Amino acid sequence: MTQPERRSGPAQRHHLETRVLSNSGERGHHTLWLDAPAIAATALPGQFLVLHRFEPDGSAYRRPFSIFDSDISRGSVAIRYAPRGPFTTALSTVEQGALLTVTGPLGRAFQMPPDATTRLILVAGGAGAAPLHFLAARSDRAADRIVVINAARSLEALVAMEEFGSMPVTLRSATDDLSQNDPAPWRRVLEEVLDEGSPASARIAACGPNRMLAAVAEVAARRAVPCQVSVSAPMPCGIGYCNACSVASSSGVALRACWDGPVMDAKQVDWPRLL
Repeated sequence: MTQPERRSGPAQRHHLETRVLSNSGERGHHTLWLDAPAIAATALPGQFLVLHRFEPDGSAYRRPFSIFDSDISRGSVAIRYAPRGPFTTALSTVEQGALLTVTGPLGRAFQMPPDATTRLILVAGGAGAAPLHFLAARSDRAADRIVVINAARSLEALVAMEEFGSMPVTLRSATDDLSQNDPAPWRRVLEEVLDEGSPASARIAACGPNRMLAAVAEVAARRAVPCQVSVSAPMPCGIGYCNACSVASSSGVALRACWDGPVMDAKQVDWPRLL
């Protein structure tokens, strides 16, 4: 596989010890706020953090997490996670005041047009809601200029619905759960949203499972709507050296999700090869 040219990183990153401000959970998801002024000052929607865990036997583990929110005035940054595997289950037990080693911000962010009249359509699948929540929070568009399509397998699995609901956005949910009023799958909702305005004035940003992103990219291409996606890939190092997060590209040059992404133009990705 062709290796991409080494180049400077997407942004200045910091490797530091941070203090836990809060670590609370509900509906199976936790929000972890960290005291990290240097990271909060430069973090952009779509970027991620790497959290480190060190064991008494000398072993070390690291996991990437999308940035969920950032408060520059408080100097704090947050991630949203679900306690499932050993790493996140242990993370859910970390108490306020504890110290965690963090590297970030890492990766390339969403690049949205500055024109506030452009309609921004955010398509979130499951945990993919995290970076899109950050993007929505940073947007200065009116509620009718930013649409959030939050999708999951069930109503209970939807991430950050309360947070999205408190923002000046048009919020649509899409699940296969017949217990809610709008059980339409996300793709049909996306088509409906695109029908409501001119494709020329729309931009799509998506994050979720790669098969979902491939389908979003297909809809965007057919509708001639610019689309950026945050791809999902294992990121053992997070800084572009191990190449374990290689993403097949339409140019034939392997892209690294942690370095050249995770946010990419949907046209850059060779979806059949990635899937």
